[in-house]
Amino acid sequence: MAKIVILGAGDGGRLLSQLLKEQKDTEIIGFIDDNKGIQGKDINGYKVVGTSGDLKRFRKTGFVVA
Repeated sequence: MAKIVILGAGDGGRLLSQLLKEQKDTEIIGFIDDNKGIQGKDINGYKVVGTSGDLKRFRKTGFVVA
């Protein structure tokens, strides 16, 4: 199963999370977004898990840019 982090929690990222949710071979870890006001918040059932400065924590994870 592919683990994915979505870069960007705006409208594009939200739409992308809905589409990826339907993929049975994909596990969405959460969103990366530089907006400090949404850190740790739940968006479409997935948490905002960090900012672009945290990308190194997810180096073994796939990324999708929204």
